Amino acid sequence: MNLAGATLRLWLASGHAEYSRFSAHAADPMKDQTKNLGRIFRLMRSTKFASEHHLGDLDETSTPERLLGALRQVPIRSATEYEPWLADEAETAHILCAKTPDFFEETSGSVRPKLIPYTRELRREMDIAIGVWMNALYAQDKSIFQGPLYFSLSPTLKARKLTARGIPIGANDEDYLGAATRILLRYALTGRPASFRSPEDFFRKTLEQLIAAKTLSMVSVWSPTFLISLDARLREMWADLKKPSSVPARFETWDEIWPNLKMISMWTDASAAAFVPQVRSITGNIPVQGKGLLATEGITSIPILHDMDPVIAYRSHFFEFKNERGIFRLDELQAGESYEVILTTGGGLIRYATGDIVTVTGFMRRVPTIRFKARNEFSDLVGEKISEEAGLAAIHRALKVCHGICGIFLRHADPGAKMGAAGYELLLFVESVPENAPSVASAATQAATEILEQNPYYTLAIQTGQLRNLRVRFLGRDALEKMQKKLAAQAKREGTWKWPAFTSEAHPDEI
Repeated sequence: MNLAGATLRLWLASGHAEYSRFSAHAADPMKDQTKNLGRIFRLMRSTKFASEHHLGDLDETSTPERLLGALRQVPIRSATEYEPWLADEAETAHILCAKTPDFFEETSGSVRPKLIPYTRELRREMDIAIGVWMNALYAQDKSIFQGPLYFSLSPTLKARKLTARGIPIGANDEDYLGAATRILLRYALTGRPASFRSPEDFFRKTLEQLIAAKTLSMVSVWSPTFLISLDARLREMWADLKKPSSVPARFETWDEIWPNLKMISMWTDASAAAFVPQVRSITGNIPVQGKGLLATEGITSIPILHDMDPVIAYRSHFFEFKNERGIFRLDELQAGESYEVILTTGGGLIRYATGDIVTVTGFMRRVPTIRFKARNEFSDLVGEKISEEAGLAAIHRALKVCHGICGIFLRHADPGAKMGAAGYELLLFVESVPENAPSVASAATQAATEILEQNPYYTLAIQTGQLRNLRVRFLGRDALEKMQKKLAAQAKREGTWKWPAFTSEAHPDEI
């Protein structure tokens, strides 16, 4: 057994007891949920947030009734509503976190990036979820852990900055995990350049490390678009990369370079589903595992069984779920219903509305399994308020007509122009433009419009001339790659962005 494989076995062994508890406690997950809530309240005792919301004397010994009653007195806040609290935490101690955060992580905000505090407790919570996921994977296929892993959570390609308190902003992938895990995985992970001069230098060094890892066993990334971007650079740089003599001079798919690669883990739900065929075409006969729902703020779900959707990570954070019928605990969810995820974590976020919409697809004992559906976001040029969910549904309907790869709505808005200048253009990326393009475009337009017109505000905006009718344009794979680069450039962290339903960032002549 090589050093990477031996280290991975030690890591898995260290988390096996937690994996066993996750399975055993699934019959009554609310016991652990209320314990999590008490622990989080205890950790916040000396904070401004706890004082203002009267949480100071609560802990794990408090009754579930007291804990849940106190929680209900805290308003649910959106990411935008949390921004002042997060900005204050970056500048002043004891606002959200009783102990100094180890670092802050950037994520998108309404005006400027939000800084999410990463405390030791939040890292421990994430460590638990990832350890359970990895042990579940090991139980299904031990060969995945025979060689080194490429584990890219959120690679940073910018120089680190400091907050006003002198706390680092940004982290390496392994910094998200607990101290013991970081030590163990030091010898098991590859593709982690210690230093680099530019994004291109980062990718070059990452690829050279991956190529040198002959027994690479698993690749885990957040977004399939990051994997596609990595592959594009692999092919562009192939002739100039340092390679062992055992590596083939040419390759078509990744399994020719890494014959021991057993698993690729990435997002596969909602908008990411459109990129799965492309990933399969570039990687070859390597199984793809759909990742659970991970965000900068916390982990909502993890894959446990190969024939089930990801399971809520109930032993990490405290979860609530919101829809038009009300606010629900984990044990109150119903199969087939959709909800927005509300997080309470050891990182100082209490009742944080994530904006992630999930659908309950079943249960592992009494723990719901969920599938990511869309972001709780809207496109609004003139008051039409098209949800991300509706936008994705319209794109999916249009893609069925033209057999395309993926699509995106391009917003056209000119506040100074005459009425009716605003509107949407649906860009459909295809392998080749259909021979009867005008008729196919007409059918795709009709298919997408049928979804959009279920929104009365959109229909009214069309009827009153505030929006022009939907347009459809077919674009090839080159244009798709340009769009991916544009969207990636807007992201705070390479590899963490989700393909959106709407964008305003690309001028038609630039694609």
